[in-house]
Amino acid sequence: MYIVIIDDKGNVICGSAPDGVRIDTNRSIAPAKVMAGKVSYYYIDRDIKYTMSANGFVRAYVSENDVFRNYIPIRVISFGGATVVFAVLTMAMLYALKRFKHSIKTMETSVAKIGTSQH
Repeated sequence: MYIVIIDDKGNVICGSAPDGVRIDTNRSIAPAKVMAGKVSYYYIDRDIKYTMSANGFVRAYVSENDVFRNYIPIRVISFGGATVVFAVLTMAMLYALKRFKHSIKTMETSVAKIGTSQH
């Protein structure tokens, strides 16, 4: 990951971009993609206020390979984990429902026996 701090006048204060990437000092509203030779990088800008009178932004670059190598497995694990939790909760709910239904049947049987023994 590469970090660059850019002031409100478009001057690079510190940090560096990946080799071959020209630092565009215009703030990007949305994440963007830039190429450096055969390597592509995503970057995103976030506003900062570094003094009382001046504003700027921080730009972070990350290679597309890093995104796919690190982000995608995390996403798969997250969605897979959520699916497993949902399945376990569904099975627990069905088990509880079955037990509840059994209790109701037992009560119905008991009430029926009491009702017939009264006559």
